[in-house]
Amino acid sequence: MYMSGNRQQRQWIIQAAKELELMPTTEGGLDFKIDMTHAIDGYPGIEHNLPIAPIYSDVVELFKESETTNSPTLLVSYGGPFGENWFYATENVHDDPKLNVFVPHGNIDARARRRGPGGGGSPGQAGWFLEEEHVFPRHGEFVKKMLEGDARMGVGSHGQLQGLGYHWEMWAMGSGGATSYDILRAATILGAEAIGFGEQLGSIEEGKFADIVVLDSNPLDDLRNTVEIRYVMKDGRLYDGTTLDEVYPEQRPLERARPAEEDPANTAAGIRR
Repeated sequence: MYMSGNRQQRQWIIQAAKELELMPTTEGGLDFKIDMTHAIDGYPGIEHNLPIAPIYSDVVELFKESETTNSPTLLVSYGGPFGENWFYATENVHDDPKLNVFVPHGNIDARARRRGPGGGGSPGQAGWFLEEEHVFPRHGEFVKKMLEGDARMGVGSHGQLQGLGYHWEMWAMGSGGATSYDILRAATILGAEAIGFGEQLGSIEEGKFADIVVLDSNPLDDLRNTVEIRYVMKDGRLYDGTTLDEVYPEQRPLERARPAEEDPANTAAGIRR
């Protein structure tokens, strides 16, 4: 529900949704007051970070009591440069080997060769900023307060970059000092509960879907280990984490359609392979 109507109309919506056992999530844009009334009125979810920082304990308590989940989407931070630009500036996105397995070269070129006006991947007038300009660590401090205060956070990467974007979002959320354990809770069980699937997803328990990620390195030691994926289990089928070839219960390669290698990259920056 995207900033619908005035407050009374939004209360009508949440009342009707509860009668129908629906869980609408909302967005307050850059309006802090709307975000607060969404939580007060009992909306299950608020997307995007609150547009101010720092946030104090009274707001944490409000979210805790209302059980509203905030998914801050720090890759598109309010109040400063998009967090995704920090990762494009500090990571070798263009040559990431796994990304190049699953994403067409032209798509990667359009996002990772250039940033900024005409670059194809970044709105606004700039694609690179001094590190001190980025605000996502300050919003990450709110993430820390929320999770330590038994309030609810979720992970949402806003569709900025498929695959890696979700990991970037977790790392950005952890940049304010939250423990790896708490960020992983937000990425698993808290997120599942936020969308009404806590009884089916989000933890390894008897009776839940057999959707499991097997890692080579422990993310509790270093949150960046979340990308060290060896296997993915989906509905009880086990897949190789590098290729998505099925390895159990059958062994068969993933069938995928690839664009012709000679096709030129269609980038707004004018790059041609």
